[in-house]
Amino acid sequence: MHKVVIRLMADGGQMLGWAEAQGHARGDGKIWVESDVLVAIIEDGYWDYISAHWADVNIEVRNRVPEGPIELIKGSVIPIKAPWPVFSLGEPAGGLPPVVVTSNVKITVPTGSMNPIGR
Repeated sequence: MHKVVIRLMADGGQMLGWAEAQGHARGDGKIWVESDVLVAIIEDGYWDYISAHWADVNIEVRNRVPEGPIELIKGSVIPIKAPWPVFSLGEPAGGLPPVVVTSNVKITVPTGSMNPIGR
């Protein structure tokens, strides 16, 4: 499981509410939130985008709310229904950028740290 922090944000970067969720890898290259998330609203404001922060690796994605902006009132709770893919892993669109090496690269096994195991 992966800790994911869900934040509801205003256009100026103000956090209106947040909740923790658990992300699960299904083997399809995505991290899924498989349980409903209840987001407690801590500030009045207009919700423009949702932020998902994968705490284990310090990665955040932000997506605009298609119906936004939506007025939120402090003290309310917003349910976000599961399941939904919060992160998609893999190569970026268009593939990986080319790498240019200007000199030979030698990779060796660190044999000094290899110790025999057994009797």
